[in-house]
Amino acid sequence: MKGKAARQHALRIVIDTGAVETQEKLVAEMEGRGFLVTQATLSRDLTEMGIGKTRDANGKLRYSPQPAAAGGWPVLAKMADAFVINARQAGNLAVLKTMPGYAQGVAGAIDSLADPGLLGTVAGDDTILVVAADETAARGLIEGLQKEG
Repeated sequence: MKGKAARQHALRIVIDTGAVETQEKLVAEMEGRGFLVTQATLSRDLTEMGIGKTRDANGKLRYSPQPAAAGGWPVLAKMADAFVINARQAGNLAVLKTMPGYAQGVAGAIDSLADPGLLGTVAGDDTILVVAADETAARGLIEGLQKEG
């Protein structure tokens, strides 16, 4: 699995796990993960994934996900804090229990992340099934909800 989705998933992991400041470092990190990418491909992926440079706590510019037009992590974190009761992982799946009537709204916020590691959601009245590309992506969602919320 070395296609675009796999490359973007690996790129998301690199961005989420390290303070990467330049495209040259991103290229090197991706090569270390078995992805030979040009800076042009990397630039397209970053734009498509909504990743740009922001200042970290020390004032240094580094790559990080930008809030999506529909809200992104900040909105999802607020919704999760208010409405998600429990989140559990089962392999590449995440099951979120919400207060009755809120599952579809929270699922919509998850879908708005446009994360290539999160393939989609199915929501009922108080339960959301999130299908992730792999266990790492499912764990990342749950950890993100716990960290952000």
